[in-house]
Amino acid sequence: MVSAKSTTSPEAEIRNTGTGWALGIGRLGAVIGPYVAGLMIETGWERSLYYFALSTPLLVSLAAILYLRDARRAN
Repeated sequence: MVSAKSTTSPEAEIRNTGTGWALGIGRLGAVIGPYVAGLMIETGWERSLYYFALSTPLLVSLAAILYLRDARRAN
């Protein structure tokens, strides 16, 4: 979603930077996520807390996207 949204900027420099950051952060999450999940399972986290912790970055991203969408509509 974020990488698709980053391509809508009219200026090429901003568009390229946004796309690069979106892809880079996505790859970082793809590397760190399984490692952190493995540590959580190894230390004996309860399943409900494990799922809540793993969903937190997704929920924060959703809140940011909704906020930016509403801020853009207000202008």
